[in-house]
Amino acid sequence: MQDRGVKTPLWLVHPGVGEVLIFINLARHIIERPVYALRARGFNAGETPFKSIEEAVMTYHAAIKEVQPTGPYAIAGYSYGTMLAFETAKVLEGNGNEVRFLGSFNLPPHIRDRMNLLIWSECLLHLSYFLEIITETTASELSAPLRSLSREEALADVVEIADLRRMAALSLTSEALYDWANLAFALQGIAKEYEPKGSVALMDVFYATPLAAVAQSKKEWVEGPLSKWQDFVKEAPRYHEVDGAHYTMISPENVQRFAKKLKLVLQARGL
Repeated sequence: MQDRGVKTPLWLVHPGVGEVLIFINLARHIIERPVYALRARGFNAGETPFKSIEEAVMTYHAAIKEVQPTGPYAIAGYSYGTMLAFETAKVLEGNGNEVRFLGSFNLPPHIRDRMNLLIWSECLLHLSYFLEIITETTASELSAPLRSLSREEALADVVEIADLRRMAALSLTSEALYDWANLAFALQGIAKEYEPKGSVALMDVFYATPLAAVAQSKKEWVEGPLSKWQDFVKEAPRYHEVDGAHYTMISPENVQRFAKKLKLVLQARGL
């Protein structure tokens, strides 16, 4: 993302769509330290998606150690990426390394039920909304009708009403969207049986307005699903409210305020 600065590097793990472009604006606001992002395998020609969480974690652990051989480490994951960041932090700590900052960007520890609800068409809709080629309202309206369709039919229905100018700006073809949805679906698939185990030293949870499917308010979100992190963190997790919703907490309209809060949290952790 950017390699300026002399402070401890910040490692960011991709959300469920696998891509790390969402972190570009955030990295621009963090100039006092290098910012690196871990992108899912499977985007480049000849690459195959990860077949297990363990494979992804060991790959990311190796990538981190290659660039930053010694700690302390600062790692955060956005949504789905929180799970991978948590597991990677466990490996680092298990090998005697200090993880001084572990950030969860709006994800609770227990995700198995949610992962099992995400059929292919849901992954396509979440990806399309994430890429801003359809609106959240449209994604919600299409959820039920697309469930009974084939992948090809679902794709055709989404592309038919998608913002074609936005797709062109992203150089996103219908074929590329199809392949990307397949990759996102594969990432969800390896987490269908996931249950968190063990613990890490610490965690900072950044919470935004949750998806309607998981909680009806921030209060319900924090006091319910997000509070369960206390079972997997040796010291009490620290919670930080941020602007925006699940998909917009680090989007252009919110990223400056998010970055300011993130910097304060890193400073509080001695980084």
